[in-house]
Amino acid sequence: MKRLLLAILLSIALFISVGGEALADTFPSKPINLWVGWGAGSGTDISQRAIANIASKALKQPIVVTNVTGGGGTLVLGRLKAERPDGYTIANTSSATLGRIPHLQPVPYNAQDPLKDFIPIISYSYYLYGLAVKSDSPWKTF
Repeated sequence: MKRLLLAILLSIALFISVGGEALADTFPSKPINLWVGWGAGSGTDISQRAIANIASKALKQPIVVTNVTGGGGTLVLGRLKAERPDGYTIANTSSATLGRIPHLQPVPYNAQDPLKDFIPIISYSYYLYGLAVKSDSPWKTF
């Protein structure tokens, strides 16, 4: 967690030093809405609030975090797609929401090419998944 926070801080510092002055005159001029597609208190929610806190200080504008849950993270993207693309409403998503879930259920955005509907602006973490069983179980391989 400390490494992740350090990486985030360094990324924000680099962004500010390289591009912050150019953006300071025009963007942002009002609060930014950050929609999180997972529940309050979840790991994603906690990390997004930490990033929003740091970024709001750097941008000198509040970042208002709102949880928009449902559909495995697809509901928030459906709502984001309907918003004006001005950078004042952004949302957190996952690779599963963009790549796996559209093959399992209908989604309210372009399932074949989500990049036609959304522009990624930051990647900050990766979840690693694994399968585990008790050592005395009959399964030893997958």
